[in-house]
Amino acid sequence: MEDKKIRYVFSIGREEKLGNNNYAKEFFYGYNFFKSRFSNVGFIEYRENKNFYWNIFDKVLRRLTNLPFYFEIAHNKWNRDELKYSDFIVFTNERLALSSFFILRKIKKIYDTKSIMISMGLFAKKSDTLFSNSLQNYFIKKLLKEINFVVFLSSAEKERASINFPEFKDKYVFIPFSIDSTFWMRDDSENKEKKNILFIGNDGRRDYKKILKIANELKEYEFTLITSQISEDEILSNNVNLVKGHWNLSELTDVEIKKYYESAQITLIPLVESFQPSGQSVALQSMAMKVPVLITKTKGFWDYENFENNKHLVFIENESLEVWVKEIKLILDDEERLNNIKNNSRDLIEEKFNLTTFNENLIKLIY
Repeated sequence: MEDKKIRYVFSIGREEKLGNNNYAKEFFYGYNFFKSRFSNVGFIEYRENKNFYWNIFDKVLRRLTNLPFYFEIAHNKWNRDELKYSDFIVFTNERLALSSFFILRKIKKIYDTKSIMISMGLFAKKSDTLFSNSLQNYFIKKLLKEINFVVFLSSAEKERASINFPEFKDKYVFIPFSIDSTFWMRDDSENKEKKNILFIGNDGRRDYKKILKIANELKEYEFTLITSQISEDEILSNNVNLVKGHWNLSELTDVEIKKYYESAQITLIPLVESFQPSGQSVALQSMAMKVPVLITKTKGFWDYENFENNKHLVFIENESLEVWVKEIKLILDDEERLNNIKNNSRDLIEEKFNLTTFNENLIKLIY
């Protein structure tokens, strides 16, 4: 076991899930694998830390730049002490890295600490004015100077970063997001009845209005919507089962979510157009569970090279409600097509989007 101090920085929700068999391992981003390879691997979770001055500073910066600055949650003695002397720090999203900027800059100078940032849409942020755009670019460049590697889970975002910030392209690495394919495996022996159309998601790129309209148009089907972004009074029809669910808040375990996949015929992921990747984990989990995915074709889709339309999933290229309804009916009426996509999608996950592949690619950055 190699002697290195590595610290992961997570958002809330990981501590209670680590080592808990009710949860898959993909949202720990290689933590368990690193722990088996290095002598001193730990993590911290940035939690609410009320500080009046940092709070005001954060709000002003967020308004001016449209970047997720939360210095308030990062800057305390415990976090600084835990991160110093680290050989490597792994920031598991850009919000955590931006919020740690001052800490990182200081310990990098003193302790020669290196860092990895996993980007989940940093380079897809929009700004309303020329001033805001200039300020946003200024802070992104400042951060990129301090970060040693930027890991992109989406090839589209890596390409966008290479165009907008080419001077840092040697730091850019594309490692496809991968899932715990051993956990997300259907038990075909139980022969569960598959009758639901499933929707799961909470991020800002999901098209929540669209999924409600689709359900209203297809009253002959039962829909299960697992989200915290839709309220009961927004539902338009009686064929919708609304389930409150948010991974960070532990409202449902992965074991419980797995049961919803097992009873689903298809999974729908309607999105709004954006360069930011969205629907990645749900799509891969669903594919691993042999539940065909219908997803909006956007500029931010994470990997067009490996995902083939009508082989691994179904891309919806037209945003209209009519096209969604038509494609849903077509695939549900074609059992052969359904079965082909089920098998092809599971094969793709096992071949290219499993945790072993992700972990081995990530650990290369340490050496």
